[in-house]
Amino acid sequence: MATTRKKRTTTSANDAQEKFESDLRIRGEAAPLDPNGKLPLDATHEIVEEKKDGKTTAKIQRRRFKMF
Repeated sequence: MATTRKKRTTTSANDAQEKFESDLRIRGEAAPLDPNGKLPLDATHEIVEEKKDGKTTAKIQRRRFKMF
């Protein structure tokens, strides 16, 4: 009896980056700064907005590590 295997699909680096950033937002590990300019305690990444050529894009930057 022959078995069939599914072909492994490759994802691009851009798809992986988008998935990583989406997961950070879902878990609450990425957040913008509060009005006082501080990052929330449970966040490890800051959401930074960049304006370039009239377009606004959100970028995520690591600010601290989480120690369990």
